[in-house]
Amino acid sequence: MSRFTVLNVKHLMAAALTGGMLATCAVPTTSLGQSFEQGIAFVQAVEQGNGVCFGKTPAEAFACATQKCAATSEYPEECQPMKWCSPSGWSADIFKQSKEGPHWHQYLCGWDSEADLDAAVEVACGGSAKEYLIECQVVAKWARDGSEAPTQPAK
Repeated sequence: MSRFTVLNVKHLMAAALTGGMLATCAVPTTSLGQSFEQGIAFVQAVEQGNGVCFGKTPAEAFACATQKCAATSEYPEECQPMKWCSPSGWSADIFKQSKEGPHWHQYLCGWDSEADLDAAVEVACGGSAKEYLIECQVVAKWARDGSEAPTQPAK
């Protein structure tokens, strides 16, 4: 796997309602200045639980995140890999809810700085998204060293 690989597995809300299909796309998004010591894995069981872990490999991080998800889910077998980023950079879990009611999480990761991540959150929650969302907020945020950070934007 290239050191610039980001595996982005988005859970489509409509698919969740019809059987839980997943769509994937690989997108290079990183800076040469970041350390490649760890990546971040996001796992989710829709409407039940989630898990987030850092690790040196996707297998290591997804195994850990799946264990965390299973510990909080009524049906642990529904814990599904959602996204992997390497390097982890600054990362966030955003909760979104449409005016029609469905809700989901969007995961941002690999950002060089907290300010860059906060700007990405503004893009994800602003603009045309405001037309169809009633809620869009960061529910968790991680610094590039893997520590949890306050969810409020950096000043």
